[in-house]
Amino acid sequence: MDIRQEIKEKIKEALNKCDISDVEIELERPQDMSHGDYSTNVALVAGGNPKELALKIVENIDIEGVSIAGPGFINFKLPKDYFIDYLRGIDDSFGNNSINKGKRILIEYTDPNPFKQFHIGHLMSNAIGESVSRILEASGAEVKRGNYFGDVGPHVARTIWGMMNSSDMPDEGSSLERKTEFLGNSYVYGSEMYEKDPEIKTQIEEINIHIYKKDSEEINSLYEKGRRWSLEHFEEIYKKLGTSFDYYFPESEVFEKGSLIVKENLGKVFEESEGAIVFRGEDYGLHTRVFITSKGTPTYDAKEIGLQHKKIETYPYDESITITANEQADFMKVAWKAYEELGGDKSRLKHISHGMMRLSSGKMSSRKGNIITGEDLLEEVEKLARGKADDVSLSEKVAVGAIKYSILKQSPSKDIVFDFDKSLSFEGDSGPYLQYTLARINSVIEKAETTSEMKDYSENAEVLVKLITRFPEVIERSVSEYSPHYIATYLIELSSSFNAFYAKEKISDDSNNLAITKVVRIILSKGLHLLAIPTPEKM
Repeated sequence: MDIRQEIKEKIKEALNKCDISDVEIELERPQDMSHGDYSTNVALVAGGNPKELALKIVENIDIEGVSIAGPGFINFKLPKDYFIDYLRGIDDSFGNNSINKGKRILIEYTDPNPFKQFHIGHLMSNAIGESVSRILEASGAEVKRGNYFGDVGPHVARTIWGMMNSSDMPDEGSSLERKTEFLGNSYVYGSEMYEKDPEIKTQIEEINIHIYKKDSEEINSLYEKGRRWSLEHFEEIYKKLGTSFDYYFPESEVFEKGSLIVKENLGKVFEESEGAIVFRGEDYGLHTRVFITSKGTPTYDAKEIGLQHKKIETYPYDESITITANEQADFMKVAWKAYEELGGDKSRLKHISHGMMRLSSGKMSSRKGNIITGEDLLEEVEKLARGKADDVSLSEKVAVGAIKYSILKQSPSKDIVFDFDKSLSFEGDSGPYLQYTLARINSVIEKAETTSEMKDYSENAEVLVKLITRFPEVIERSVSEYSPHYIATYLIELSSSFNAFYAKEKISDDSNNLAITKVVRIILSKGLHLLAIPTPEKM
């Protein structure tokens, strides 16, 4: 039986002896480990005098190391033998659980649009989505990764107009970097002219219609070329970030289905308004949104309806998770409410929204205009990392670790400030600090002069040993809240504790200390995997 469940059963038995039942028993980990390993406030919520009830519970409970604190908190301090046995049983599966065993989960994230830049928001969505995917896999779920991208729409028309009116079109032998730079410049040019010149605005709107109809040979050719270049470039970025998608959901494959469903339900779920088709969200405490424009083209909302049908047809899931920026929250509420009114099961849909990223210095410039892209950030951090790690492969891993940790160390919904110096530090609250600690452990184990056997541990190891036992609970909380930040902050605390232990104890020639070190390696390796942060063997 799990030790937490065992303690709860003992508390329940003690309460029954006090003629108290139907009280929810909660156990917490005291922040100060000197107060014990678990604590409960059951005496404060059961009614009556908390101090007197706490005394009665302690008198009737068959557990050693029980004490009362404050107005009636009951603390439990577990014996040393418990921790020694616990560490002996740890292997590579440590931290896995069965919370979502047998569950089929589809998670959609990243979602960069071809013909446009891979911006910082896509970087954030990717970091969160990949980590959440791995955390859910560790909870027993079958997870499939999906990527939804806008390969049709006004932004594509603007880029193609820019391509048509440019004199420096790359040939197929040009580098992918040159091709994507051209696409980025074409989009910027097309967008500027769309806003400045009414005649060009009309031209771009006509191109948009031709893209949907696929009735222009010239536009089709430019479209296929630009789409292919963009997607090849995105794959390079995904490889660097450690992501591989199971399914791709292009808007070009869902807009017809979405449009058809909306039109078929005109007068039922949707209504006409000034030539457009809208969903009256106010009827549900939301807001009205256009699903089909007056020109007959579908909006993101209609495409979302098509996407939801495509997803369930592609992978019959138990839960479908979508990760986007906070600014998409209202759109998702309306689109998913419309989906529900159409008969879709909205209860199986979950939206995880993330905040925005800004730079602490504000000094970084983009090589593709006035927008700092996700690529710009990756390249800048890699360049700075080379000052700490000359090896190109290692500097790339350090850069990815620095950026991902900065994103994942706090709740996804919060905005973050990216600080170049702090994020790349090999000390303190950073991804490279975790990577460096694991590399140090690898080196210590490789040079060990003894075998590892856990029979005892010193006072210097006590905090570290107790932190080790908390790892499964940290993962459970990350699973239940779909949030990697609990794992990120735990790994920092664990690494700090290990490095303090390392500074005071000999490890390579002490079998107990070596056994503890090997367990820490298991946890750090597992934890960094769950955060999708690379783990260099040496640094």
